[in-house]
Amino acid sequence: MATAVMLIRSGAANVVAVEAHSKASDILTPARVEAFAMDPVLNRPLGVPVLALAGLEMRRYLHASGRTVEQCTDVAARNRDHARSNRRASFADVDGDDPPLFDPLTTHQAARSADGCVVIVLTSEDRMDGRPTVWLDGIGWSQDAPSVESRDWSRAVAAERAAATAFAQADVQPSDIDTAEVDDTFAYKQLQHLDALGLAELDPASINRSGGALGEGYLHEANGLARTLAAVEQLRAGDGRAAVVQSWRGVPSTSAAVAVLRMDR
Repeated sequence: MATAVMLIRSGAANVVAVEAHSKASDILTPARVEAFAMDPVLNRPLGVPVLALAGLEMRRYLHASGRTVEQCTDVAARNRDHARSNRRASFADVDGDDPPLFDPLTTHQAARSADGCVVIVLTSEDRMDGRPTVWLDGIGWSQDAPSVESRDWSRAVAAERAAATAFAQADVQPSDIDTAEVDDTFAYKQLQHLDALGLAELDPASINRSGGALGEGYLHEANGLARTLAAVEQLRAGDGRAAVVQSWRGVPSTSAAVAVLRMDR
C-alpha cells in the first residue's frame, strides 16, 4: 500500500490496485516454513519453534510494562466478541480449554490461520467521484533489528518508528484518533502495538472492532490490508473521522507499518 501511495503522490499513476492474499490451507508444514525465517547459522540449528519466541517476548513485555496475563486474555475475548458482528470472521466463537502454547502464551491468545484475499483501490484526488471519500493521509514503515539477540523484546520499536512517520505526514496526534485496527496476531501484541502507537488509553470498544486477526483469522501477509479494509468500513459507517491501521509481518520479524486514514481533511 505504501508503494501505491508513492506512485500516486509522484504522479506515476492515478489509480492503483493493491492485492494481498493468504492460502495458508495449502501449507502442509507451517512450522518448517517459519523456521526459514530464523538465522540459518545462530538460531535455526537449535530447532527452537518460532512460536516459542512469541512466548519469550510476551513474558519480557509483561515484565517491563506491568501488564498481566489476564489483560491479554481480556483482549482475546473482547476481539472475538467484536467479531460476532463481522461476517468475515471465522473464529468469533472459540470454546473449550485454553492450554498453554508457549508459556505464558495460551492457545486462545494466538490467532489461527485462515484463507482470504483483500483488494484495495487507491486513486489520486482528481479521480474522486463524489462518493464519501476515505483519505490516506500518512503512512510509515520500519524494520527493527533482524536478529533475536540484538532486538528490544519489551517494545515494538518498528511500530513506534512507523507511527512517528505516519502521524507526522498526516499532521495528527494519538489524541486525534477515533478508531484503530492494529495487529493482534497474539493478544499481547495488540497491547504492545497500542503502546507503540501512543493509543494505550484509547477506548477498548474502538480497537479492532472487526475482531482483528484473533476473530477474523490470521491472513499472514494479507493482515495489513485486512485491517485497512476494516478501518475503511468503520469510517464510512460513521464510526469516527480518523483511524489508525497498524500491521506487523509476524514472528520472528520486526517489520511494521502504520497508516492514518481520515474521512475528510
